[in-house]
Amino acid sequence: MSYRLLELSGMTVSAVDCKDGRCVLRFNQASVIKVMDAAKQRTQWQQSGQIIIQSNLSTVPEDLLRVLPCKADGGEFQDNVLTYRDTIRLPCHVYGDVGVALYFKDLERPFQINGKEMEVVLEGDPQYLHHLD
Repeated sequence: MSYRLLELSGMTVSAVDCKDGRCVLRFNQASVIKVMDAAKQRTQWQQSGQIIIQSNLSTVPEDLLRVLPCKADGGEFQDNVLTYRDTIRLPCHVYGDVGVALYFKDLERPFQINGKEMEVVLEGDPQYLHHLD
């Protein structure tokens, strides 16, 4: 089965905006790993986009705003009872108890957004980087 993985580690977060029950986390230079059916090699691509979460978070912490834009050192994606470390499987549009936590070296604790609905929207054309295997 073909699939793609958005890697949270190394993702450059350029902006976070929370208002009216919706948080939008904008990212660029994120690594996307593509695995194709019957292919022996995985490929790495780079793409920009946004993670949109229907959430009750109304403000972005000041300590995060001071360090943006910055690269994430890793993260966790919560899809109801499952938690995935450092990746989000694409396409991603999930409902329920969902969220994302991102770790940054300049912050003491992770930046976490939880909500009832989450979607990852990729923008522009992906840029091929190289074969992994």
